Amino acid sequence: SQIPSKEKFISTIREACGAALFYESVEECKKELLKLKQQQFDISSNLSNLEATIAKNEKEETLFSQLFELKKVLDYDTKKLITKRAESIKVIQNQVFRYKNRYIYL
Repeated sequence: SQIPSKEKFISTIREACGAALFYESVEECKKELLKLKQQQFDISSNLSNLEATIAKNEKEETLFSQLFELKKVLDYDTKKLITKRAESIKVIQNQVFRYKNRYIYL
């Protein structure tokens, strides 16, 4: 068999090194791509969680505002009821007072 020339030998080594470096850089790129895909997945799932949280918060805010409105109505109704009761008590107190006075004069 024939011994390759020095130049041929060096160029073969250079090609082999170039191929090895290229392969290594391709492998690095693949690793980076996997990392990026994982990050994309994480971001996507975080976004989904965030959207779900926002929707939940909006529902809670709606419920809260509905409860607040209901409370206002109940407070108003309660105040009306208390006012009516107070008026009724005053009427009864006045009647009792009148009867007392009548009894005293008798």
